[in-house]
Amino acid sequence: MKIASSIYSLILFTLSHNLQSQSIDSQKSIVNFELDNFSFNTVEGSFKQMTGTLNINSTNLTQSAINACIAAETVNTDNPKRDEHLRREDFFAVQKYPQICFQSQSFSKTAAGYLVKGQLTLKGITKEVSIPFNLENGVFKGQLSINRLDFNVGTDYGTFTIGNEVRLSISCFVDWAINCKYWLKKAAREF
Repeated sequence: MKIASSIYSLILFTLSHNLQSQSIDSQKSIVNFELDNFSFNTVEGSFKQMTGTLNINSTNLTQSAINACIAAETVNTDNPKRDEHLRREDFFAVQKYPQICFQSQSFSKTAAGYLVKGQLTLKGITKEVSIPFNLENGVFKGQLSINRLDFNVGTDYGTFTIGNEVRLSISCFVDWAINCKYWLKKAAREF
């Protein structure tokens, strides 16, 4: 009983202080977006089915890493006709580019939380982006804005019809069940 209690305490301490080798929960994680439409309307939508790993070491940020992709075909604006159009070649070209991916390069601490810089690949184009984020109960929450034209998304549509700036809000959850099994196996090997 004492060993089990020690293992449980070790796991809780590790998970609460440093996320190590955490698998992303693809069912809960989401990227929400919004952009202007005809300068007076806002279109809101989301992407789901995020996969990858989230490793945040708050005591040594150089050991942190994010490698995440989201399924482009999951684009959803609650308008099936528009969503089908967004999946076509002139927007996300999901048949040719099924994933939108981010890979971190560096992390830093800020007054409001953290900042991660990395490479965002969308529609075959890779650009460096910075994402200010916080960790709340093991959930990565970040926001950034990108210019859709930088990624050749909707280039046939003017900026009045569709705004250039796309505001993204990321909620990345870790899969606690998988990760707890990992830590329990690791702790058992050490005892």
